[in-house]
Amino acid sequence: DDYDRKIRRNIARCGFFVPVISANTQRRHEGYFRREWSYANDRVRSMADAAIFVLPVCIDNTGPTDALMPETFKPLHFTRLPGGDVTPDFAQRLRELMAVRT
Repeated sequence: DDYDRKIRRNIARCGFFVPVISANTQRRHEGYFRREWSYANDRVRSMADAAIFVLPVCIDNTGPTDALMPETFKPLHFTRLPGGDVTPDFAQRLRELMAVRT
């Protein structure tokens, strides 16, 4: 199977894209996840300005202004989920965003 094609197709069909920001992503200036972020950015270019698609999540103390992520991600709401644990507030936000789409 063509892994890259599957990733592109899934990003093209998903409701939201949740890039995970951490000290690990800060250390890695290269990696497949950066390509995935680029694919999400490509999709955003076809969306209305008010559309909510990219929901950056930080799982440690990395700051949003210092994060090595696409500039288009930086002005977005940056959710902190220490250790990657989904909070009830974040889960509720996702439910509310999905409800608006249906």
